[in-house]
Amino acid sequence: PYSFVSALNGILAQRLVRVNCPSCVADDHPDAQLLIDSGLERVDVSGFQFRAGRGCGQCRGSGVVVAKPCTTCRGTGLTEKERKLTVKIPANQPYSQPYWLANPKNGTMYLVGFTSSRDFPLVGTAYSGFLETPNPHIFTTKVNALASSADNVITYSGFFGGQFGDTPRDAVVSSHGVLYITGITDDFFFPVTSNAYATTNGETRKMFVARLDTKIPFKESLTYSTFFGGKGTEEPTGIALGPKPEQVFITGFNSGDDYPVKNFIQEKKLPNVDVFVAQFDLTKSGADSLVASTYIGGS
Repeated sequence: PYSFVSALNGILAQRLVRVNCPSCVADDHPDAQLLIDSGLERVDVSGFQFRAGRGCGQCRGSGVVVAKPCTTCRGTGLTEKERKLTVKIPANQPYSQPYWLANPKNGTMYLVGFTSSRDFPLVGTAYSGFLETPNPHIFTTKVNALASSADNVITYSGFFGGQFGDTPRDAVVSSHGVLYITGITDDFFFPVTSNAYATTNGETRKMFVARLDTKIPFKESLTYSTFFGGKGTEEPTGIALGPKPEQVFITGFNSGDDYPVKNFIQEKKLPNVDVFVAQFDLTKSGADSLVASTYIGGS
């Protein structure tokens, strides 16, 4: 463009202008750095009323919407298929919290989080279709972003866990659609399998490691699930698959002295908080399913 006017026309033609989202706009006060970046002094804006969007579901957290939305995306920047997917996956937003999402291939996405929503979508043969108590439950949802209609987007969705509330911290999915989840639970009703490393939680907060095969229906999909940890001082932050089949690693941080170690590189926790790393072999049972476990840290 050769002038401000032609440049502005080009911006408008491409619908690049954003305005505050009317659903979350509120009074705002620009900070000193923003004024400097804008070439303004505080005295230049005295008496002006500033407004800014705070971010909400309507604007997808951005705080702004397209000034002149096109008829295809209606200002969202999404196709009709993507827009319907975005709207239909969450249930009651205040009570549903996603923690993890993966898109391994072919438009299939897996979501793991927790919810206490009574109208969370229940589809297919997920582990459980029943929210047993009002406490937050883990949800596992599988969606097809390339579905031909919105009614076919969610292909698998339901609950997993016990009765008193469980929280996932991370998850990973294999190329065969098997979910591996780690998190924390205070629930002695949390479902564990007979091949677990630990089948009881000792009436204290524990980490958990679980394997759910989304191709197997209902309760049978849980092929490995165990409590893990000391007296509730650990917090898992990550889970990953190793190069060998059913080789699972978890990591996190720990402030306790009773974390279970095995084939360790550091046996004892040093002052303050240490990292932990544990390796499981889910082809084995009981104590043998824990291959290695260690503190890692300094003073």
